[in-house]
Amino acid sequence: MKGEEGVKIAKTLKAIEDLKLKIIQGISEVYTAIYKGTEDQLQQKAAKLIIYMYSLSKNSGYSYRSLDREVLRQAEDMRRTEDAEYLDELVQYLKIRGE
Repeated sequence: MKGEEGVKIAKTLKAIEDLKLKIIQGISEVYTAIYKGTEDQLQQKAAKLIIYMYSLSKNSGYSYRSLDREVLRQAEDMRRTEDAEYLDELVQYLKIRGE
């Protein structure tokens, strides 16, 4: 049993390390798409980056719903403290999505 748990932990740690590298690469790809790509390429790269972030969160022991709640909390806080009106639509979307 302990051997199986060790293997599972090792696989999870490797997955987390792989995701961290993919996130760094994804950030680079988003910047490249901003400066050299099309709107479609930017959207594709941003979506991929978000998927990696959700996967990292899940592999770190958090649920997708938990991450959604934290993103909403952070967006609401940023909206309030930074007077970031551009977040209004995102906050509303996340509230509806979480229902």
